Amino acid sequence: MPFLFWFVAFLVFVAMEAASLALTAVWFAGGALAAFFAAVCGGSFRLQLIIFTVISALLLAWVRPLARKFVNRRVQKTNAGSLVGKLVRITEDVDNARWTGKGMVEGMEWTVRARDPGCVFPAGMSARIVDIQGVKLIVTKPTDAPPVPGHAKESA
Repeated sequence: MPFLFWFVAFLVFVAMEAASLALTAVWFAGGALAAFFAAVCGGSFRLQLIIFTVISALLLAWVRPLARKFVNRRVQKTNAGSLVGKLVRITEDVDNARWTGKGMVEGMEWTVRARDPGCVFPAGMSARIVDIQGVKLIVTKPTDAPPVPGHAKESA
């Protein structure tokens, strides 16, 4: 009953892909489907494994770059990454434990979180932006992170 194994594997990979929509498991679903057909035709389990591996690898190597190009077509690049290394003026206490924190940088208000979960930034102080995660600025004390080359130190 190896064909049942491959059919279940196919369903699991399809479900994983449907849950993530990140082009991570669909390649293996194709390999499992090919191995399923090999099992139905009476191929040995070793042949089924080889077919699964080869088809999955081929789909991953050849189709994935094309699929990523078309799937990510609507992704718009922003210039938010240019904020990394700059100073943000804290306008609301940044406290990760309380899920609070706002700051102003370049005339825009952002949600702010501390890189160090135990670090609290009171309103009125400045912090250095070290990362951007979604719509949140991740900050640290200005002395904790050296300025990023190419970013002028600004007064907050």
